[in-house]
Amino acid sequence: MNTILENASNNSDGCITSTELANTELITEGSANGFFAIDEKGNFTQANQIYCDLLGFTEAELVHLNILDVQASSSPEKRDTYLRQIMSLGSARFEDQHCHQNTSVFPINISAFYSHKDSQIFCFVQNHSEQAKIQEALNLASKVLARANDFVIVCEAEPISLPGPRIVYVNEAFSRVTGYSAQEVIGLTPRLLQGSKSDPTTMHRVRTALKTWQPIREEILYYKKNGEEFWCEIDITPVANELGWVTHWISIQRDITQRKLAEADTAKKQTELNMLNFAMSRANDCIMIAKDPSTSEHKKLEVIYVNQAFEEETGYQLEEVVGKSLRILRGPESNPATFDRINLAIKLKKAIREEVLNYRKNGEVFWTELDISPIMNGAGETTHWLSIQRNIEKRKATELVLETAKLKSEALSQLKNDFIANMSHEIRTPMNGIIGLSTLALNYPMSSEVRDYLTNIEAASNGLLRILNDILDFSKLESNAVQIENNPLNPQELLSDIYDLLFPSLTEKNLDLCINLDQHIPKKLLGDSLRIKQILLNLVGNALKFTSSGKVSINLITVNLLENSARIRFEIKDSGSGFSPKDLNKLKLAFNQGDGSPTRRHGGIGLGLTISSQLLALMGSQLGIANNPQGGACVSFELNFKIPGKALSENESPSSQKSKKITTTTNPTENTLLGKRILVAEDNRINLQVIKEFLKRAGAEVDTAVNGFEVLELIASNKYDAVLMDAQMPEMDGLEATKIIREAAQYDSLPIIAISAGASDEERADCAEVGMNDFMAKPINPNALIEILQRWL
Repeated sequence: MNTILENASNNSDGCITSTELANTELITEGSANGFFAIDEKGNFTQANQIYCDLLGFTEAELVHLNILDVQASSSPEKRDTYLRQIMSLGSARFEDQHCHQNTSVFPINISAFYSHKDSQIFCFVQNHSEQAKIQEALNLASKVLARANDFVIVCEAEPISLPGPRIVYVNEAFSRVTGYSAQEVIGLTPRLLQGSKSDPTTMHRVRTALKTWQPIREEILYYKKNGEEFWCEIDITPVANELGWVTHWISIQRDITQRKLAEADTAKKQTELNMLNFAMSRANDCIMIAKDPSTSEHKKLEVIYVNQAFEEETGYQLEEVVGKSLRILRGPESNPATFDRINLAIKLKKAIREEVLNYRKNGEVFWTELDISPIMNGAGETTHWLSIQRNIEKRKATELVLETAKLKSEALSQLKNDFIANMSHEIRTPMNGIIGLSTLALNYPMSSEVRDYLTNIEAASNGLLRILNDILDFSKLESNAVQIENNPLNPQELLSDIYDLLFPSLTEKNLDLCINLDQHIPKKLLGDSLRIKQILLNLVGNALKFTSSGKVSINLITVNLLENSARIRFEIKDSGSGFSPKDLNKLKLAFNQGDGSPTRRHGGIGLGLTISSQLLALMGSQLGIANNPQGGACVSFELNFKIPGKALSENESPSSQKSKKITTTTNPTENTLLGKRILVAEDNRINLQVIKEFLKRAGAEVDTAVNGFEVLELIASNKYDAVLMDAQMPEMDGLEATKIIREAAQYDSLPIIAISAGASDEERADCAEVGMNDFMAKPINPNALIEILQRWL
């Protein structure tokens, strides 16, 4: 027994009264505390159930025990001392430790009262260990609240009306979320968290609940100390005392801003999804959504949705296609290769667009343009496929019409080209005889009248040849068969060639041709010298036609010069009569040269200007036509050229060039081919005579053959320096004969030059493919023939 703490009696004599003792039984049985009574020697006389439960004894057992039997540590001497003190003072309050019959010890508080009448001490007991547990629990709860993620507000219960219950406690989470410290808010009301956007209706519901002492849960838009908005879920509960009076409100609040944002985002996405579903249901295109095989139970594309347009187009209802694969629309005429490409794209998780022949439910076929795209989840995994199909029946019908028209047009174009090519071939063969025999005849003595006839025949034949070449070029341009090349060219040599080719016409009309190159023109350029020469010959030829006296000028002017490129302007000026505005417009149209006056005066059909314009368009340029202020006309164009590197300029050698300068002499150089033996294969007797005579006049020994078989026999028994091979001959043509010759190694170095009335690029390519070294189109120019042979001999 510990030291007595205080005198518990309020009576002047320190004794308990008989009135108080009269209520002892009521007190002991109705009290929430333990109670026992002992006599003046410490023997138990009675005890209530609570105290008995504390010790683990019944009252019947306890009345046979002394106080020493239940004390944790005491002695008879200490016991007697305490008893005397209690009896002397009348009452006392002290702490003691008692033992349960299982030997466990627990602390208690004892309030003792001495009754003289009964010679007993009445003791009221409080279990100190229970209080300790309660206090420990309170401390633990306080720590939990302080560390909780949700923030806690404790308010006084009154007043409910303005300004509202005052805050008496907030935890750390409150300060962390709101930015307010506990010191800033203690004594204020929770209304400090409300703002302009806090919903008044929600706040009214909260106040109504508080007035009726009811718990409530709401979601409220609050404001932090810095003015930032945040959503909060509040859970307010009233707290009552032991008498049932509400003394406080506890508000558990959690920040739900992210949840509200997520809900808003979900609502937005749901709205968008609803709009998308509505749009898909009303779309004209057929829409189908299917599960990816990786997410499908059956490891295949399974349809989960089709829109109304799909149902109307195919005749299948949604419930008929759900769970089916995309193949439901496939039929016997559907192209398997198309579906192989689609399956591969799906396997590779790639979008694809195809034109597919599908089948409706009733068996009808229809064409659709199919777009299939993968749909991925947030992890980038393909979960579904979106198929959009649009009916292209009308487009396919239009394409069929266009394709039919195209094939027909191509057939007609090919027919025209074949006709022109055949016409060219048929005309060139006799023309070769006319021009060749005229050229040969002019080398013999004759009267001036006969010479004039032969000269006119030769000139007319050459004019016809130019027209024929123009027709062929125009046909090529119409069929897009002309390719612009990019080879080294020398501007000065190119213009020199043009001068030589036009010299006879200049001499005949007594006109001068002036050629001017500015000093900045590079010596070497990269371009298509053949087409540029063709353009200049056409333009200068037209200028000569329309100029009766005076001169024609070719001017090359540098427009722009860089290290690797140059832009050059070509001008062709004449001193003729010029053209009216009406004539200038007509000159830009195919097959027109101006009005009837210049046409009748100069003749021709004017294809040269049209061809030149189209060739320039292929080179990225255009033709300009104007009248000179001083008189006459000026035709001009500009071209861009690349400038070759130094190595190309210095290393280029004559042997690398494919053609050489052509002179205008009418007589082949005597004895140029002296000592050379040449085999000529030509099935046309007149052409054979002309070519043989040209070669013999140049000093060559000539053998002839009229088909490929004769060529092979002659080559087998004779040694030749070169072979002139007609591409088209009876029995065995020149192509087949050349192919056989090239199979023998001893003839690898034998020059074989093709001669043909066909002047197309295809025929040139065919001749090169079988092993011919060069190509010459009929009619044969004797000087060009000798030049080609000299190149290879």
